[in-house]
Amino acid sequence: MINMNIFKILLSVLMLQVSVQVHSNSDALADLVTVILGAKLIEGVISELTGENEEIVQENTSPIRSGSLGFQYYNKGLQQCKNGEYEYALQWFNKSKEQGYLRAVNNVFKSCSGKSVQDIQTALKRNNLESYDGMTGAAQDNKSSFSDLWTQSGGQLLDSNPSNKTNTYNTSKSDTLPPLINLNHSDSMLVNGKRATISGVVKDGSDITELLIKGRAATIDENGNFSISRYVRLGRNVFDIVALDAFGNKSTKVVTITRKKEIARILDKPLDLPSFQGKKDKSAVALIIGLDKYESIASAPWAESDASVFYDYAQQSLGISANRIALITGNKSDRSGIWKSLDRWLPAMVEKNNSNVYVYFAGHGLASADGREAYLLPYDGDPDMLDRTAIPREEVINGLKNLKARSVTLFMDTCYSGTPKGGKGTLVADSRGLRIIKKSSFSSLPKNFTIFSAASNDETASSHPTQDNGLFSYWMMRGLGGEADGDNDRKITNGELHEFINKNVKKAAVSIGRKQNSQLLGDEDRVIASW
Repeated sequence: MINMNIFKILLSVLMLQVSVQVHSNSDALADLVTVILGAKLIEGVISELTGENEEIVQENTSPIRSGSLGFQYYNKGLQQCKNGEYEYALQWFNKSKEQGYLRAVNNVFKSCSGKSVQDIQTALKRNNLESYDGMTGAAQDNKSSFSDLWTQSGGQLLDSNPSNKTNTYNTSKSDTLPPLINLNHSDSMLVNGKRATISGVVKDGSDITELLIKGRAATIDENGNFSISRYVRLGRNVFDIVALDAFGNKSTKVVTITRKKEIARILDKPLDLPSFQGKKDKSAVALIIGLDKYESIASAPWAESDASVFYDYAQQSLGISANRIALITGNKSDRSGIWKSLDRWLPAMVEKNNSNVYVYFAGHGLASADGREAYLLPYDGDPDMLDRTAIPREEVINGLKNLKARSVTLFMDTCYSGTPKGGKGTLVADSRGLRIIKKSSFSSLPKNFTIFSAASNDETASSHPTQDNGLFSYWMMRGLGGEADGDNDRKITNGELHEFINKNVKKAAVSIGRKQNSQLLGDEDRVIASW
């Protein structure tokens, strides 16, 4: 059936041709008009079929210039259609329609492609390439916006019509899955500082519209990465992370950050040799004993190392010649080795009434079961057979008395409570109670005797928390290195040295949750080192 518009065109052309023939005596003029009208007839029929004749007029019916945006969009659509880029062709045609150039997009599209818009929509949806608005047939390009497409084709972004800012690509694709939140760290963190960083990446099939961390918006980059720094109070802090996408889907992740109370850092420096050389004491003698590892009991941390360092301090601070110092460590400091050094080597080296004698012992000590006696444990000592395998402290003191030396000074980095030097475990098989030696008055000590002890009888001799030394030995040697000279008179007395040791040992022990007080028996005013 012939379209009514086509019929009107045919009738108008026929009447015009008849009129021309009636008023013209020239056959040539009639023929010319016939050709022109025939061409117009064909053009009108084609235009009617494609819907173009009504579309090249804006709403105000004024003709559209061939250089207008709508015309440019229309030509781009035809070009894409010829190239088989049907999804892009639809975009151009729809934009041309927005500019008022086209009205029948479906007809134009079918004319240039031979396919209907619905056919292309079905094919694209089947291949998961695009989604379309069901009413307008507008395509949503997930890879690029229309502006990107326009500029790629040589158009200018400023060409867009500011009065027509509609979103051509309405999303009809359904997203029911919540965003995925991945953290760059554990969801349970332990920190020491006042701030902590929460970071990760959030992903989703659609746009992420909001990311909240404990109610505060967080910035997301183009790849979904986020990173924030937040204040954390002492104890447990809970941060909830909420991500929302364009479809209202929500996901939540919880991060727990626990902040520990900062422990005061002990920044003690490693031991170094004194900067001065003590006055030479040609007749002085030193016996140094250090036991790290024992044959059958727990080790005494850093005891041998401390003994080796004191070997150098004895020369540098106390002014003792190296050939008058005996250093006994390891398995050479067994019961036999210690007694030989006490009963044979020392008597041979001491000049009666002239020599200053120094004895240093770092290792385990232990009290008897009844708490009456204190023992030094040699390399082969057995806590269960103290009277047979250990060395009674009282016998050591008595042997030193018999030397008739000018002075005797003992440095005892040990304890007698039953807890090993260093504070771990126990030395006694029956650990139901500690072996604590009863307080001794040492009233029988001669006036020329001085004893520096690492701890009282019921305390543990600890190791330094950050240095490879016993706590007592570390501060004792730093004091002898010159730091105990409180009045800067280039002399260190027993009292000055003990005050320096005890102040620092007590403070360091408290920092590691222990109690330790060094002890001094003897003349506080006696000078132990000078330079």
